[in-house]
Amino acid sequence: MAKYNYDKSLLKGLSTGAFLHQVKTRNEAIAAAPDTIPSSVFNANVLAKRLHPAVQHCRIDSVTDHGDAKSFVLVPDREKGTQEMAFFRASQYVSVKLDIDGALVHKPYTIRSNPADALGTENTSYTLTIKRTNPAYASAYILDNWKAGDCVDISGPLGDFYYQGLRDAKHVVAVAGGSGITPFYSMAAAIVSGLEDFDLTILYGSRTADGILLRDEIEEVAAKSGGRVKVVHVLSDEEREGYEHGFVTAELIKKYAGEGEYSVLMCGPKAMYDFCVGECKKLGLPKRLYRAEMSGDYMGAVNNADYPKDQIGREYSLTVLIHGERTKIPCKAGESLLWAMERAAINAPSHCRSGECGWCHSRLVSGQVYVPSDAHEKAMQRALLQYRNPSNHDLVREALRLCGREDLIGFGPHALVPPRTIHSSAERNFREKAASRAKSARTHGIAPARSRVPASRRTDRVAPRQGGRHAGAGRKGGGRS
Repeated sequence: MAKYNYDKSLLKGLSTGAFLHQVKTRNEAIAAAPDTIPSSVFNANVLAKRLHPAVQHCRIDSVTDHGDAKSFVLVPDREKGTQEMAFFRASQYVSVKLDIDGALVHKPYTIRSNPADALGTENTSYTLTIKRTNPAYASAYILDNWKAGDCVDISGPLGDFYYQGLRDAKHVVAVAGGSGITPFYSMAAAIVSGLEDFDLTILYGSRTADGILLRDEIEEVAAKSGGRVKVVHVLSDEEREGYEHGFVTAELIKKYAGEGEYSVLMCGPKAMYDFCVGECKKLGLPKRLYRAEMSGDYMGAVNNADYPKDQIGREYSLTVLIHGERTKIPCKAGESLLWAMERAAINAPSHCRSGECGWCHSRLVSGQVYVPSDAHEKAMQRALLQYRNPSNHDLVREALRLCGREDLIGFGPHALVPPRTIHSSAERNFREKAASRAKSARTHGIAPARSRVPASRRTDRVAPRQGGRHAGAGRKGGGRS
């Protein structure tokens, strides 16, 4: 109150007449105020919009051909209102909006460039490196159609695959395959420019030496890092001097990780991720020290052990309600709901396409939808991102215990969540009195009365897990393509 020059003494002995006089004075002050409406533009909101734009209107400035991949430099399309590219953390991605023969598709691609390239207001840009993959629906369209001068709409920077000092070790071993090198190139460039402070060793798996994507670019960045960035090429289909041969195994990770604590970050094909996770477990790494880029379509759901085999090959009718508009469309077993909606030209909300970001979170009204068995793990990951929300604390505590980070549970300055649910003061007092009565009853051999805490306020019950379904089914890993 003091900062508003509010004098509490004015309340003492305030008569009805004095109060009415204050009303008159207030009305006179209002009448004397200027007619102009105060500005509703706040600096905090302006900054938030710059950092997290809903859409960025871009123009393709240049295209570089890498054979089975191309790099596209995107600059702001100032005529459409985008004056600068939003700043991003190294390895974040953007969701590209595409109209492919009437199908409305949102596809995530890593921002390959140095985050410093987005700074400033004049020469501000993103670089996307896109490789032709199989299946190559969106990537093939981009590679065959995008050219310099074209206009492109993308989202703001997304994803949490970037270096997290609270979680990751100071030495990061990056396992990359194919176009999965793009987030680690961005990390390496950020280290060189001083935007990131950790050591990076990249184990880059390719079939042949001639097929290494961005080899010259990544080695040039490593040469400028003063030894903080190292690149090791691993060839699966040929043996060459100066290259490792085979696959990225636990032994190979340990060889280049050296002594001390290290994290393992993975980005590449799903098969590579599945293999490397097993190798990380062999190393005895705590779960918090290894993770994979989790974006892109979930492939091969019908091959999962828990997928109902009697449903393979069937077709269904899917009713979709978005913004009050109800549409009935065909849907095939094994494809995501997102695919079905895009094929029907429904502009469904999505970013990562894997269910990780929660943008496509939707409600299942009736029927059944297959969700991979790791859905609960994804819920814990989302809860960690929103750890400040008290409703997420149970999931956050579970996730931290699984990761071996009980040190982040408590009341200290570095703790993320308290060790238990914090109740209201009234409920806490009620429980303390109830506990005291129960103790007294036990002392005198009297059975304690049943708690009268309303069911709606009880926190010791096990409630059924609630939540919607994701249009993009959960994904275990895989790089963007």
